[in-house]
Amino acid sequence: MVRAIRVVWIVAAVAAAAYAMYCGFIQVGEVTLGCSKGGELSVYDARPGATCEDSVFTALGPGRPVVLALLLMTPPLIAAWALRIWVS
Repeated sequence: MVRAIRVVWIVAAVAAAAYAMYCGFIQVGEVTLGCSKGGELSVYDARPGATCEDSVFTALGPGRPVVLALLLMTPPLIAAWALRIWVS
């Protein structure tokens, strides 16, 4: 039973990583208000020449999806490691 719960938490962490990778490939225009309001990318750390049609990886680099993956994966990995009800 304990092993099954640990596997479920690890699967949740892998799903979180997959979701973060998916978010890296969507268009920046889908996640920024600057693109929807003015039609141009107005993010302070965007790469030169980046447009609203570029992916998050292309326009902003891999840092944002990596941070998202770490933030989403940390809670299920801690729960899988601890296996305590108060953590879950």
